[in-house]
Amino acid sequence: WVPECHTIPGTRFLVDFFGPPSRDIPASTAPFRILTHFHADHYKGLTRTFSGGTVLASPVTARLVSERLKLPAAKLRVLPMDTPVEIDGVSLTLVDANHCPGAAMVVAQPPGGRPPVLHTGDCRLGEHMR
Repeated sequence: WVPECHTIPGTRFLVDFFGPPSRDIPASTAPFRILTHFHADHYKGLTRTFSGGTVLASPVTARLVSERLKLPAAKLRVLPMDTPVEIDGVSLTLVDANHCPGAAMVVAQPPGGRPPVLHTGDCRLGEHMR
């Protein structure tokens, strides 16, 4: 079971969900895990032995995950900021969350005409959000 706040409905993505309950979710069910920023309450459970799929993160967050947690490069994919990227039929765009270096909100456009989803992670209102 995954709390809805960690899902992008209609997709195989989870957001900021690496802790013990997530270990029961096979990578085949949710092969993509988005990390919004490098704060322990968001990456809790993410270690170098993580086997739950590919971790997607902004350039700054990905570098911190690689350097501090020693997650192998094969398990990490860097997503550019402010540029839509299609993965598994879902368009993902990372937008500055104005929270800490590398923090990103995720705008996801699921397939099949589903409505877009905004995962804010932790964010702070800024002029760039208008």
